[in-house]
Amino acid sequence: MNTQVNVRMPKTLLKHAEQYVKHNGYANVQEVMREALRETVMLSADDLRALREAKEDLAMGRTRRIT
Repeated sequence: MNTQVNVRMPKTLLKHAEQYVKHNGYANVQEVMREALRETVMLSADDLRALREAKEDLAMGRTRRIT
């Protein structure tokens, strides 16, 4: 069962989140927030660092073949 949580944020942050949704294939802002919270709470510092580096590489068009 899911629990509802209300979050207050500045309008500018919400606007940025909405743009992020629009340009990154998310269904809505809630989905982005869940992923961000999951990454922050459930991943180790090393995992987070590797994930951020991978996202940056992808955004810059740097890809690697994984074998």
